[in-house]
Amino acid sequence: MTMTSSAAAESQGFDRAKFREPESIYSPGYFWLWNGRLDADELNAQLDDMRAHGVRSVCIHPFPKGFRPQTFHSEMDPDYLTPAYLEVFSKVVDHAAELGMNAWLYDEGGWPSGGVCGKIAADDAEGRFKRRIFGHGAGGEPFALRVQEYDPSRPDNYPSIIEKGETEEFIRRTHCQYAKHVGRHFGKAVKFTFTDEPQMPQGRSGENLFWTADFDDPDNFIYTFF
Repeated sequence: MTMTSSAAAESQGFDRAKFREPESIYSPGYFWLWNGRLDADELNAQLDDMRAHGVRSVCIHPFPKGFRPQTFHSEMDPDYLTPAYLEVFSKVVDHAAELGMNAWLYDEGGWPSGGVCGKIAADDAEGRFKRRIFGHGAGGEPFALRVQEYDPSRPDNYPSIIEKGETEEFIRRTHCQYAKHVGRHFGKAVKFTFTDEPQMPQGRSGENLFWTADFDDPDNFIYTFF
């Protein structure tokens, strides 16, 4: 076993003070669920309390009213990604920075990431991002290309994230909005983004192919399933 003296370690860049009090990036990141009325003063008071108890990193996780209302109760107001929401979020991140804390970006209202809490599906009047599956139907119908309709009543009212342009639309609505309001903290108080469970189109494993609108006509291919 090789022993290294503290003096030798310090000569190689070891910092005793940072070892005793590591940078905030090494702190556990605690999920902070926002599912009630969002008041910046109240939220900042909660941040003060968390910091006083040693918390140095939080991941702000919004739970909008529209996220799975059948199973998750929420009174979050203002609503997710509205100007009022982003104003509150900005004030909270400003205060986290003042306290020397990290504020993670959670890039969805609920999960899975990619649908903007149903907003992309709700605004997709042309059906550009509907999920497409080539294979058997639920009742054993013959192979065919099927387009799944959106269903606002279901928690999986979710676009196909492999459709051309969907990712760009998601980034425009989420990351770009956060950049406008808290971009000054990127790389400083805001060093991390949490992306939660992006999903491919659903189908029976091994019996279906996930499709996109810009793929060739499936009748032009020969498929072998194992």
